Parts: sequence; C-alpha cells; structure tokens
Amino acid sequence: MLLAIISLTQNNTQSLGALAASIAEIDDEKLVWYIKDASSNRPSLEYLKFIEKNWHSKSILKIDRSTDIGLFNALNIAAVNANAKYYCNFNPDDVLITSSLKKALKDIEVNSHIDIHTFPLWVENSIEPKGARKKSKKINKDGARAYFDGCATSLVISKAIHQKIGGFSEKWRVASDIDFMIRLAKHVDTTVIEHVYPIGVYGVAGVSSKISFRIMHELWNIYKNHVSTLNAIYLVAKALYSKLKSVIKG
Repeated sequence: MLLAIISLTQNNTQSLGALAASIAEIDDEKLVWYIKDASSNRPSLEYLKFIEKNWHSKSILKIDRSTDIGLFNALNIAAVNANAKYYCNFNPDDVLITSSLKKALKDIEVNSHIDIHTFPLWVENSIEPKGARKKSKKINKDGARAYFDGCATSLVISKAIHQKIGGFSEKWRVASDIDFMIRLAKHVDTTVIEHVYPIGVYGVAGVSSKISFRIMHELWNIYKNHVSTLNAIYLVAKALYSKLKSVIKG
C-alpha cells in the first residue's frame, strides 16, 4: 500500500462519519485508513463496528484496538502497523479534501523515491468553549507554502524516515511533534517536495496546544535539548506571544 491515513480515536467519533465517507469515496486500493482506537466507551465502539460492517470501498479499512500508552505511542504503533510506504495523520475533527487526496496519491506515487511530501495547511480557525464548533466554519487558506508539522494534515512522511529517527518521543505528552520535526531536520539529509494544494482542513476542536501551561513547559524542555538556552527562551517566548495573541483575538 502507498499511503495510510491514520486516525486516533477515544470517544471522539461524532464527526468520524464525514471522514469515513470522504475516504471511501477515494476508492483506491493504494490507500489504507488506519483507525487506532484507545479504549473508547461502548457507544463509540459500536459506531466503529458500524463503519467496519458497512465499509464498501477499494480503500482498505483497518481498526486497531490494541493497548497504547498515549497519543504519540499510538501514532508510533499506527505508523509501523499500517503497513504502508507513507502515512499522514487525520483525526476525527479534520476534514479530508477528496479530490486533492486523489491527486496526491498520483503525485506521491510518481515521486515515491522522496521521503517527505508537504502540503499547505488549511486550518479551521473557529474555537468554541469545550471544543464545540460554530455552524459556519471559517477556514484559513493563507498558507502560501507547505506547512511542516509532525502530525497535522499537511505532512505525508515515509515509514522508513519515521523509523530512522526513532519515531515520536513518548516522553512528551503534547509537544512531541515539535521534537520530532527538529530531530528530522537535524538528522535526516533528505529532499522535501512541497505540493501547492491542500489535502485537508485541520480541525482545532481538540488541539492539545490549548493546554497552554503544559505545552509551554514541554516546549521549553524540548528546545533546551536542541538549541542554546538563549534560543530556547526566544522560541518559547515567541510561542507564548502567538498563543496570547490568538486568545485576545478570540
């Protein structure tokens, strides 16, 4: 298989139907949808069983209910066990652009000697209390170039590169994707293809970066591991400023 769409679930399957429909519509045996579920309750499990029972697409569906010890451990398990050359992370609140992903499959296959493919990041920029969504979503489409992030809808990365740098560190609970991308940039000499079209819209209903104190603490420790103390102070201050600006705007 060429590409695995990895979705992590834990009692957050409410919007999974839209993602299921868009992946099924792609109808391509080169694509696998790998759902890694973390001990969901009975209603969510029943919904996953319903999707599994009614799956009629050439795109392959795999549901993994094995035990994991957190978000990034689950991503590491899925990246390896999905059995695809590449993977990309789409969670239940993300939206997949079907026509774009069909094009991406062709483009990635033609350039399958390249380990990293990036796409512009479109973000749903409406954040409601308790993760609720506004009825009319505003989409930020200002990404002029591809966004390079560890587990957003804009990055397609090869399983080989993932394993080469040791995957996501399971030491960090919410900022391991930042550590992952720093290690990738520092230790892997590889070509990146920046595609000019987005393949998905990143949902912000459940973003871990809203846990501000925890993420700032983790960012501080991650940056200290990779750069000088002065640079670490600058980077954390920049992240905090960005966070405060978004809160004031919201």
